[in-house]
Amino acid sequence: MRQSKRKAELLHSRSGRGPNGEIYGGTSYGGNVFKYVKGKGFTDLGQVWPAKQSVRSLAINKNVLFAGLGSKAELVAWNLTTKKKQSILPAKYHSQTSVLDLKLAGGILFAKVDPDKKILTFDANTFAFLGEFHALPKRFLNYLWTESRFILQRTTTFIARMYLRAERKRLMEHLRERKPFP
Repeated sequence: MRQSKRKAELLHSRSGRGPNGEIYGGTSYGGNVFKYVKGKGFTDLGQVWPAKQSVRSLAINKNVLFAGLGSKAELVAWNLTTKKKQSILPAKYHSQTSVLDLKLAGGILFAKVDPDKKILTFDANTFAFLGEFHALPKRFLNYLWTESRFILQRTTTFIARMYLRAERKRLMEHLRERKPFP
């Protein structure tokens, strides 16, 4: 590992926090990942995946760093202890442009693919693909989180909440059983 000198690239980073408080970030140009440790500074960990130029999102589970990549979609599980990297994105999603918005919850990795706007789910420990469901557009989600005096926005919020409850219930049933999501 070498000290990072790519300060200009850090402006385009997506970051994740490690279990010991270290901060991981990725670059848009070069597809590299760096680590920042308070008191020690930055360390360049190198390129995530050959020929991938844009790190769009990062998430960390114990010693595994998940990297969502763009230009042509890729999702990489990088074991930081053994340095082993593996692609976990199913082949049918490689035609997408990006994997972004990685989130970990309850041992499940959620990853959004663009432009299809689907959320993919993976077991965060075994990397098994569990399934997919449709993501709501950001403009639609803005209605959810914005209080408004307009009836249209209130109605949209109510409809969206009902939709989210139904989707969440359906998703949680599948996740509990670790079955692929239809």
